Amino acid sequence: MLKVSNVTYSYKKNRPVLRNVSFALPDGIAFLIGENGSGKSTLLKILTTILPAEGSVSINGIDFRSDGYKSMIAYLPQEFDIYPDLKVADILRFVALLKNVDKSKVSLEVRKAAGQVNIEGILDKAYRKCSGGMKRRVGIATALIGNPQMVVLDEPTAGIDPKERIAFYKTIRECFAGRNVLISTHILDDIEILADNVVMLARGEVTYSGSYAEFRNSLNGRLFQIAAEAGDPPIDLSGCRVLSAEKQGATVYYRVVGYAGMMPGNAVPIQPSTEDIWLYYQGGADDVGQAG
Repeated sequence: MLKVSNVTYSYKKNRPVLRNVSFALPDGIAFLIGENGSGKSTLLKILTTILPAEGSVSINGIDFRSDGYKSMIAYLPQEFDIYPDLKVADILRFVALLKNVDKSKVSLEVRKAAGQVNIEGILDKAYRKCSGGMKRRVGIATALIGNPQMVVLDEPTAGIDPKERIAFYKTIRECFAGRNVLISTHILDDIEILADNVVMLARGEVTYSGSYAEFRNSLNGRLFQIAAEAGDPPIDLSGCRVLSAEKQGATVYYRVVGYAGMMPGNAVPIQPSTEDIWLYYQGGADDVGQAG
């Protein structure tokens, strides 16, 4: 289990990027989501000990300041073009040595990791000559080396097509079963494919932490569409929140979170999309009192 408690970090004095961030994630695949500037990248750097921070982080009870923590976590950055002229096998050997794998077991560890992601056939190929999908498999193989308890991936599917994304995440699910996996992404479709749990950041604070099922169902029965014509009097939406507004001709369609008793008579209940839920936990378009 990953536990994060009261983590705070500032690049500049008195201007925290993260404020008292706390959450706990059981084994499984979790997604870290939030707008650009929400603090996602900073949090990943803290979890992987690239940056120090106030507060505490632990994996299965091992604190991030202890010697044993680093060997428990693997990090796959968004850009992984390290030593592009090296053969894939040499990259894996290099990573194994960096992770303090016993020299007598390096070759075995490389073959094992390569086999898990089906890249045995490209071990003698230069990394730069590999396809985008194969490069991502090489990245997964480096993360597997050393048998980490937690794996952190930063925007791992950026720039690849939907078919490759699905194949990539199938590999993630198979290779890291029974471990903590934390994936930072801005692609909402990815969450629906794979997420067990979700952590959302907004303005450096956690606005949601929990199961994906609860996240996905959190607006059920509470989202309505309201149509307003140009020139209509303002609609009283006290206690509600407008998530978005879309103009079509002379009509503006509002997507509003609230309860049926708060809504005007022309409000129509609608099924929430992942984007609606995203906007809700990001703070929405407006905290509202009126629309129209």
